[in-house]
Amino acid sequence: AAVLVLGTVSASAGGSKHNRGNGLAFLHTMSSEDGKTCFGDHYHHGKGAAASEDEAKMKAGQAWAWLVAAEYGKDWASWDAAANASMTCFKGERRYRCYAHARPCRY
Repeated sequence: AAVLVLGTVSASAGGSKHNRGNGLAFLHTMSSEDGKTCFGDHYHHGKGAAASEDEAKMKAGQAWAWLVAAEYGKDWASWDAAANASMTCFKGERRYRCYAHARPCRY
């Protein structure tokens, strides 16, 4: 059954001109926000750890963008364009841990 489902998803993703280059974005509802197209209710997450908070934030944002680009293409992977973007950080004994949370958007 898994092979059949994957085959169906691949055929659907490649079969429509509208979906080319958007990876699995067609699986999600979309909304128009501030001149962008955003996922309606689907969030992605990224995490990063480093000695400084700024570096941990950068790593978390990069992890978020990498995952979004891998699933939906680079047009969706801009942290600056993302909706409801938030970054939460915690200081441990030796390093900071940061978590990025946002809905992917594209222009």
